[in-house]
Amino acid sequence: MIGVIAKADQARVVEEFFELFKTPWEFCLPGRAYDVVIITTKQVPEVNAKLLLLYGPDATSQDGRWRIVDRNTGSAVLRVGDSTLPVYCGLSTFADKGQGPVCLTIDSQVAGFYAERNSTTVLCLGYDLFEEVRFLLSTGQPVEHAQTPTLDRRGRDPLTRDTLRSRRLQILRLSDARH
Repeated sequence: MIGVIAKADQARVVEEFFELFKTPWEFCLPGRAYDVVIITTKQVPEVNAKLLLLYGPDATSQDGRWRIVDRNTGSAVLRVGDSTLPVYCGLSTFADKGQGPVCLTIDSQVAGFYAERNSTTVLCLGYDLFEEVRFLLSTGQPVEHAQTPTLDRRGRDPLTRDTLRSRRLQILRLSDARH
């Protein structure tokens, strides 16, 4: 199960996102264990999760651990391995990539990295997933990136998929479940 801690004004976007990709999820409940928790808020509470996805271009309660170096309020194009991922609603880069490998870059700067915290794999990403989804659903993708399946890449994020595989976690899509 995926747990979500999002900004209050993102609730409808979160619901739409998971409905689009037919993925089981819920807003995080205190004390519940999750396979994955997605957080887009500035406050990062303690959660019981195997994988923690921290999204956001703004300073968070984790900044003592991973410093934000640069904040870009415009759009940018990230490099994800051999692919690109446009972001439209702001991006931060990090001074310290933590304890794990870099997974997102822009030019020579780190925009996403893996780290370990206790028994949890943490994926820190310098953009807000749900603000990006809101932009794509309400405004649409700019013409210059029309050939990039940006929303699809966010829903079927190879970073997350590879991390899930490496942690031996599986998230079933509702359409895959037998009734």
